[in-house]
Amino acid sequence: MTKQGLEIARKNFFIALTIDLAVTVIVTYFGFSLLDTLKMLNAGTLVPDAALISSTTFKENFSYLAIATTLGVGFMLVKWVEACYAYAKEQLGATGFEREKWLWMGWVIPVIALFKPYQMLSEIFRAGQSNGVRGEQWKRNQGSLALLCWWVFYTILHLEPLAKLPHTKCCATLSA
Repeated sequence: MTKQGLEIARKNFFIALTIDLAVTVIVTYFGFSLLDTLKMLNAGTLVPDAALISSTTFKENFSYLAIATTLGVGFMLVKWVEACYAYAKEQLGATGFEREKWLWMGWVIPVIALFKPYQMLSEIFRAGQSNGVRGEQWKRNQGSLALLCWWVFYTILHLEPLAKLPHTKCCATLSA
């Protein structure tokens, strides 16, 4: 893996992450908007009509885009980590990676997906700090607190849209 290939993988990941962040902000805004609508309906200050139901359905369906962008970020992140592992082995001479075997499956097995991806990212981060040290000496390097904070934030933020997959639409309740 060349430095250029690694940079392309990184760039693609950050493009996907930026799109995901924008969609997440919109979905969050729509979520608060729906809460206000439900509060007004509960208080009796708003009467459901076709326009309200249509608007609410649009906002709720937009959350499916958040699921798609989350999956896109996950795919691009895996591709970047795959490129990082290749670069670390070929260009840096690093060896002894223990988490590489989880590269794809670590993201799709439900409970394991909460911690294996972070372990892989941490392993790659530490290997990238090696400054020309070959072999397994990269294991002595410290992990990144910023990376850990990002992983916790990202995981919590993206559990909610994924939890909505088998949900009942609130719009069906409004029209009943």
